[in-house]
Amino acid sequence: MLSNTQLTPTQSGAIQRARNKIQQELISWHQIQFVSCPLLKPYIGVIDPISPETAELMLPSYFDQHMREHLGLTSLAAIEYQLCEGQAYDALEDVREKIKIFNANLDFKKANVFGQRANTRAQGFLSQLAADKVSGAEKYRIAR
Repeated sequence: MLSNTQLTPTQSGAIQRARNKIQQELISWHQIQFVSCPLLKPYIGVIDPISPETAELMLPSYFDQHMREHLGLTSLAAIEYQLCEGQAYDALEDVREKIKIFNANLDFKKANVFGQRANTRAQGFLSQLAADKVSGAEKYRIAR
């Protein structure tokens, strides 16, 4: 990615619009949090307009078990856990699917691809499929 000094005016404008949108979404999120859990108010800070993407969301997983109980977030923590678990299962299913696709294409290459040119193309395609497997596994690790 280009550094801030190398950004074109169009890129700078796009980044600023995205940051403004994130800031507005965070303001809405904080209002929802204030209504649903007023005890969170002291923990929610001001959003930095320069880099709103670094703001903490203050999800139940942000707090330890004792604080979740004190703030009344235990039921929300259970819901958050279920969502994370579902995301992990989805990511795992995606990895399984990518492994099947890779293996099927590898078998096809072994059985049907001959010659240097065809093998080079097939190997390039298999390399992309292997990278897809790795990225899927990384998504699973993050969701876990």
